Amino acid sequence: MKRTTMTTVLAVLTAALAILSGAAQAAAQIPGLGDAARVLDRVPSLSSFLEGDPPITTSLDDARTEIAFLDGYAPDAWTSMTRLTRTSLGAFQLRPGRYALEAQSYCMHAGTHGPGGGDGYLYAPLVGPKAPIIRSLLRNSVDHPEIPQRDIQVLIWAIIARTEFDEMTPEMQRTARALLSRDQVEDLDDGALGMVPESVMRQAMNRLPPVAQQVFQAEARLRSMISSGTSSFADLERVAVLTGAATPTADSRPVPEGRWSYHPDGFFVRYAPQGYSHTRIEVVVPRPVTIARDAEGRIVAVVEGSGRKIEVEYDDASAEVAGDAGVRAYGLRSVVATERRGEPTIVVSGGWTLVGVPRGAGRASGAGRFADLAGRYRAAQAWRDEVRSLIGRRAGDSGLADALDLAQLHLSIEKAAARPATPGGGDAISAAAETALVSLAEAWQAAVCGATGCPSTTGVTDVLVLRNGEVRLGALTGCGGESCWFAGSGVGLESIAWIGLATAGLPPAAQNADVDEVHLVSGTVRPGELGAVTMESVWTAAGGYNRDAVEWIHLAGTEEVAPTDVAPAGGGGAEETRPTNPPEDEDEDDEDDEDEDQENEDDGGDDDGFAFDPSGDVATPGNRARQRLATSGRPYGNSGEDAGDDEADQDGEDDCAPELRNVDQAAAMMELYRLQHGECYTDPRAPSSTVEDCTGEIVFDDVEQIEYERLYDNWSEAFGIWTECILRE
Repeated sequence: MKRTTMTTVLAVLTAALAILSGAAQAAAQIPGLGDAARVLDRVPSLSSFLEGDPPITTSLDDARTEIAFLDGYAPDAWTSMTRLTRTSLGAFQLRPGRYALEAQSYCMHAGTHGPGGGDGYLYAPLVGPKAPIIRSLLRNSVDHPEIPQRDIQVLIWAIIARTEFDEMTPEMQRTARALLSRDQVEDLDDGALGMVPESVMRQAMNRLPPVAQQVFQAEARLRSMISSGTSSFADLERVAVLTGAATPTADSRPVPEGRWSYHPDGFFVRYAPQGYSHTRIEVVVPRPVTIARDAEGRIVAVVEGSGRKIEVEYDDASAEVAGDAGVRAYGLRSVVATERRGEPTIVVSGGWTLVGVPRGAGRASGAGRFADLAGRYRAAQAWRDEVRSLIGRRAGDSGLADALDLAQLHLSIEKAAARPATPGGGDAISAAAETALVSLAEAWQAAVCGATGCPSTTGVTDVLVLRNGEVRLGALTGCGGESCWFAGSGVGLESIAWIGLATAGLPPAAQNADVDEVHLVSGTVRPGELGAVTMESVWTAAGGYNRDAVEWIHLAGTEEVAPTDVAPAGGGGAEETRPTNPPEDEDEDDEDDEDEDQENEDDGGDDDGFAFDPSGDVATPGNRARQRLATSGRPYGNSGEDAGDDEADQDGEDDCAPELRNVDQAAAMMELYRLQHGECYTDPRAPSSTVEDCTGEIVFDDVEQIEYERLYDNWSEAFGIWTECILRE
């Protein structure tokens, strides 16, 4: 329904002010906008129209989880996110690792400048009256690669400019109907505006301060151009995306390029826009780590699931912080890093680190070796506040202490390892120190993530115990032929002693080291040569088992591995060894719970919530004069693949997609046959219930066993071909 002229102007003025991150707050912070409310009050009845929100309200005020500590964290190796499986709603199913996606992104703030100028971007949720519609539009675009990105962008501009559906072009209406439900299409007119006469436009422009004018004018021009149906995409883009210098507004805040944010779903994310339509999204899902401390509470070892280990040895020097008994400086004798199957490497010798959580206003003053004690103490206080802002009251002191002590070790290595670089350059550090810094930064992430209860650090994961005693944590895709596919790489069966499935403990004792054994969750042990492990089942020469009924698989010829062989090494003295698991949840404010429920009610993830849907996120600049960008799960580039993702081109994963499909099809045939013909036995004398609920052994009669073995041979051959393809590429 059309509005009256005055009502239309009032609504447009409301949107222009609210877009600047909340009318009242913006008026107090943006230069020239402070008198906006008084200007409107001079127009009869205008104040009664200032309550509405713009279609999307996401602003810099919603970006609350930036992490300055990780500014130097920039690992080289990334895996294309397109290698991950997706949920039914298109979200990426995450597991520990580093991932990158060259994604299509969209301008969400018409009349502002595009990315550039060294301005960084932060995570913020997509919120506002039209957020569900925009989220659905972006999410559903993944299943419609035939719709050009430009058509989606034009539709988004029409929505944020409050264009009535009947005023949109036929092409835009077709795009909306393809990507939105019928109810959502009807909701597009809720809050839409009609055309504003030119005379009223001039009157309104004269009454707005300069900063608000560009937003008001851009949305009005977009609405007019879209309704006319004669403007090209380039014409619309020139209005929506400004060029030239973007002078920060007074309420902007400095955000450097590459700054990380903590995502509330339990991982770390950063954005690197390549123009407004293409954004590289980098995601780090922390791997579980184990931290060992000595009797004085100092970190003596950090052990990753991959087997990489950092060990710290202290000397006798120390210094106190007056007024803060819980914080003390300790001298370092050495920091030693050991790669899996590698020799120990001295990272640094000497230096010192600070240990403990600052409790109050300590008076730190050092001399000699500890001359920078005051500076380190101030850093500890800043990091304490930063970590607390992330973990809130959901964790006790252990998670905070781990994060702060790891951050101080990180800083200690930076300072102790720095050496003059080339003439005229800054300091450089050794390759060993660089690797150690990355490891400590990721251990810090695991500590923070463990304190907040991230799914990746809950301590339940698949485990490989190798014959040399090395322990690896990660996700087991499957085993067949002569190898297993574990945490993204192939591992030969001959090197494996134990396979743990979704377990947090250590392997039990083998009943007979000369044969393969399946150790069930129930405690029963079944001997039988291992045939295959799929995502659903474990198959041996004696029969099959549901995967979730199996805890450990022992492979023949293994010398027993004692728990002390897989525990992290210590630095002497009585020590505490603690995985970075989350503590028991504490009660949270009802308001926080409601906010979290609201954010996650349409997140597109699985029931466990550990999935990443870029369509629900907004890359938000620290400079409010620049574009806010809505990201999507649709890879950038006309081919539908990751444009510019070098690792995706190098790792050859896409080249092996046909082989992987053959593996999936063969596994599906095995699972179907198992469900149709298998029988479940919890005891040799007593048939159990259904195969799906079986916690014991799944068996076939003689004829069915022959057919199953044929299906297994097909799967094993397909698995071997796929593994060879991955390793070759």
